[in-house]
Amino acid sequence: MRLATYGLALLAAGASIAPLAAKPAREVALFNGKDLSGWTFFLEEKEFNTGGKGRISDFARVLPGGVLEIRPRMHGALITRRDYLNYRLRAEFRWPEPGPRDDSGLFLRVRPPFAWDMVHGEMARFYMFQIQPGNTGDLWVMGYSESLLKTDPARSFQPFGNLPLGPGGHIRRHVKTHDAERPAGEWNALEAVIEGKTVKVYVNGQLVNEGRNLADLPGRIGLESERGTIQYRNIRLLPLPDKAGG
Repeated sequence: MRLATYGLALLAAGASIAPLAAKPAREVALFNGKDLSGWTFFLEEKEFNTGGKGRISDFARVLPGGVLEIRPRMHGALITRRDYLNYRLRAEFRWPEPGPRDDSGLFLRVRPPFAWDMVHGEMARFYMFQIQPGNTGDLWVMGYSESLLKTDPARSFQPFGNLPLGPGGHIRRHVKTHDAERPAGEWNALEAVIEGKTVKVYVNGQLVNEGRNLADLPGRIGLESERGTIQYRNIRLLPLPDKAGG
């Protein structure tokens, strides 16, 4: 009887010091497919933010079938109400009415001020996963110091890379390695993986860009309203463990 009691005590002690298994992170649906709960916005138009003149419904709506549509009557972005640091972000997009000037972007680590105010020179800080026919997968650094995104010098504009600043060149732009878009009007899959100071960008499952030296700070996620009607669906985020450096 004593031996059994002793054995039970050992088992209890072992159980008390056994490490707890970490629960796997669960994927988060940033867009619930029904409404724009969890989202807010900022706009470039004067007084459409602090003046309270703008509403999400001015430029974005939810369509049947769980589709979020942005019809850019004004320049700005939808942004999540929550901050995120490290994650794997997946989304699908398409241009329902393809046009030659279509232009949008997926904003990553959006930091305050949440504004796009060209009058007063205030602008949100963020990294942009470019969504534009022929350029989807380019990386831009906006608001942050341009040095806070480094990629292959052969694909980056001077002075942070080797590309000359010719017509259309911009020091904030880091060009994708290759084109992985589907024909205009078709759904495309996007994926951004941010860990610590690094980012990797995928288009339709193909790695097309990666960067380092990012600001290692939590921020919001945004969908740009710029030119051309764009639709999104299946916007999902998988949190990743915090990772310093990169």
